[in-house]
Amino acid sequence: MMKNKIFSFLFFLSLALVGVALILYVRDAILAKQRELLYQKQRVDQLKHVNHIEQQTYIKGPGYQMGAGECTSAGPGEPLICDKPVIYLYPTKEMKVIVRLEYAGDITVSYPAYDNELKGWQVDAFPGGKLINLSDNQEYSYLFWEGGKVNVQYDLSEGFVVEGEKSDAFLKEKLSEMGLTPREYNEFIVYWYPRLKQNKYNLIHFDNEEYEKIAKLTVTPKPDSLLRIFMVYKLLLSRVELKPQKINPFHRNGFTVIEWGGTEITGGNESSSVE
Repeated sequence: MMKNKIFSFLFFLSLALVGVALILYVRDAILAKQRELLYQKQRVDQLKHVNHIEQQTYIKGPGYQMGAGECTSAGPGEPLICDKPVIYLYPTKEMKVIVRLEYAGDITVSYPAYDNELKGWQVDAFPGGKLINLSDNQEYSYLFWEGGKVNVQYDLSEGFVVEGEKSDAFLKEKLSEMGLTPREYNEFIVYWYPRLKQNKYNLIHFDNEEYEKIAKLTVTPKPDSLLRIFMVYKLLLSRVELKPQKINPFHRNGFTVIEWGGTEITGGNESSSVE
């Protein structure tokens, strides 16, 4: 009799545990579905907004100055993601170099560390591109920094409309035309292609004038050749007609400094971050 009671107790306990596990499973499945639906709604809202901005840009004509939106976000209300300008130094001989960067916003991340007192970095630079940062005596391949939001407008009346899947070949061609070496344009592509690939189309514009205004770069001693490439891009839902941007070739001579970076426009606010 006692064994039967124990058996019955364990049987009903097992059923209860199975029931609890089933309830928890169903609850988790419902929560996961709700999160998925919320993400889809956010994505739809974002794409609707992008489509609205596209219509504004092209209905108003090629002379329309579109306000740059905030840089990359996973969806409406999500944190901004701001990334990667890098600076390469190529002296003709080993030398001490001071690189000063005066950015209109906050420098949010840097590697090696940005010296706020110096407003930049002081390094020993070598012909092959190797750098020894004097503040920590460590070796680096380039100077890296990220910048927060600033008020800026980019003229997107000229540029390129590129399929997301073909962005790697496009970048290789254009960056090579601009004067980047295989090492430099490969590092650019490895960083930006995964982002560009996710979009059906990208409007890509290489800015110089506005970027110079918000991120003044001073190198001492003064380089013989300086190239700064700043890519501005935005998601397009369909192909549009756009006047191709003229690409000017760059020729290296003597002490050469190269910088590349970029930002994604995701809205209509007149603010942008440097990546």
